[in-house]
Amino acid sequence: MRSKAIISTTLLFALAGCAPSPETTVEDFYYAVAEGDAETAESLMSSKIRAMVPSSKLRASLAVQAERTRECGGISDLEVKLSDGDQIRSGTATVTYGGSCPPKTENVKLVKENDEWKIDADK
Repeated sequence: MRSKAIISTTLLFALAGCAPSPETTVEDFYYAVAEGDAETAESLMSSKIRAMVPSSKLRASLAVQAERTRECGGISDLEVKLSDGDQIRSGTATVTYGGSCPPKTENVKLVKENDEWKIDADK
């Protein structure tokens, strides 16, 4: 019985350590958008955003962003700089494109929901 408890505790800590960092969440979001994976991109958004904007409008906006990214040659580099915080982080994401488009820096904000970092509305 004791060995089961030790194994369960070890697995719990291992899984907790696998939660994506806020920087990884931002990276995953940008790459999902670039690849046209609206489902993944939407899953990385906060419940606040998903409640404010219908899924069909979110996906249409994400499709436009995906097309713009394709026209710029895709993402060749992504640099994320975030402030420290337990529940909220903010900062910038700088996207460098593979084509001739100039790099673009955007403000980003994340909130922690159910122990996962999610992209939130900047304002």
